[in-house]
Amino acid sequence: MPPLSPPLPHPRAQKQTEKVKAMPYNESCVMVSWSHPSRPQGVTRFYCIYAIRQTGGSHARLREKCIPPDFSKPYNYYLYCNLELHVPYNISVLAKNRFDGRPASIASVSPAIDSPISIISIGGTIVAQENMRVSMDCLVIGGFPSKWRSTNGLME
Repeated sequence: MPPLSPPLPHPRAQKQTEKVKAMPYNESCVMVSWSHPSRPQGVTRFYCIYAIRQTGGSHARLREKCIPPDFSKPYNYYLYCNLELHVPYNISVLAKNRFDGRPASIASVSPAIDSPISIISIGGTIVAQENMRVSMDCLVIGGFPSKWRSTNGLME
């Protein structure tokens, strides 16, 4: 009898998503962010997000949440809700074309009350000279209203 091993993805399956991050959003949700595969294999049709509970005996996989890709930004994000407070979860993001791709995973994120303000994704890399004005798209999460300070005063 052959040893048990995970099935190999189809050779034309989508490549792995990149820069997967997850942070607590509130008492029942985590914000998941990821970048598109750097070398896509065909057209990405969906990204499927899985939350796998780490505690309670068996590792129970929750229902997958699949969303269409947004190519207008260098990152995608999903607010994964209906999770239990202070319970650790492994999060996986899978890019799909006609076939299932390779999952990209991060470990141990838990919903929390009063999550601090965090930047979870920044829209790319910029090389700038000193004192050059820079504007970037970013995804900010947290339980408090965001107020940013600059040399010119208060920004929102």
